[in-house]
Amino acid sequence: MQRQNGFTLIELLVTITVLGILLGVGVPALSELVANNRMISATNDLVASLQYARSEAIARNDEVTVCPAVSEADGCSGNDWSAGWMVFAQINGNDVALRTSDGSPVIDIVGDATIVYRGDGRAGFASIRLCDSRGKNHGRAVSLDRTGRPSVGKLTEECP
Repeated sequence: MQRQNGFTLIELLVTITVLGILLGVGVPALSELVANNRMISATNDLVASLQYARSEAIARNDEVTVCPAVSEADGCSGNDWSAGWMVFAQINGNDVALRTSDGSPVIDIVGDATIVYRGDGRAGFASIRLCDSRGKNHGRAVSLDRTGRPSVGKLTEECP
């Protein structure tokens, strides 16, 4: 009798079952990883913009502003940072964008309307909240102390 090469039906069913179990466990973990990375990326982008604005204010010895903005032409737009933000300074009497960010479409970013860094690098107290669909436990709060340095912590209040 000749030996047949290939899989039996039972071997195929066991393989498909094991694959289904692995996918059932792996896909939720992957989506959690993606959501965490989006939150970290948005937080880091915001903190980098705030640090840049502070650095530019000190270097220029003049005011530098960070505010929510959809585009440079629209200027500052309320307190919804989700659509993006802009770092700008006045140069020869004109507002000039030094840096812009696109924000994040899946993360709600809400905070103070405008943050102004003075020439000594100081800014008033400010707080910006970053939330996603997972709620407060996964959100982040970026706050400025009186020296103007941003710090990141966990949310203490509900997401908007």
